[in-house]
Amino acid sequence: MSTVWILFILAICGISLVFNIFSYTKHNAKLAKFTEEHPQAAKVSVKANKIGIIVENLNVLSVNGEQPLIYQEKLINTGFYLLPGKNILEVSYDWSRPGILHKRVTTYYDPCKIEVEAEPNKEYKLSYDRKKEEYEFEEVKAV
Repeated sequence: MSTVWILFILAICGISLVFNIFSYTKHNAKLAKFTEEHPQAAKVSVKANKIGIIVENLNVLSVNGEQPLIYQEKLINTGFYLLPGKNILEVSYDWSRPGILHKRVTTYYDPCKIEVEAEPNKEYKLSYDRKKEEYEFEEVKAV
């Protein structure tokens, strides 16, 4: 491989690193501003699992018609903030498993809107129950 290609690849890696750092700091500033303006906001963790060979994804598409403000804790817990009171969430769910005739079989559930009630400074969990085929929004008990 020639020196030009090596320099090109290094330049692309450097540019992507700078872009990621910029995006990360901008998002953290947005989170800090939101939590400063709304100290009463409730935190909702999103439960999405990878249990062995079955993968579940719960996607929050919008909160009250706006893009949700996503947070991440300890690199594994993700969630979003809700203002106290009634909120309308647009969510979708999908899960996949290994198939017999295909490599993977994925089941998608169309986006739907659910109405939830959030209290100030509380923590909640949003999940999907495949057996009942319904979304669950419940308060997390403090330990």
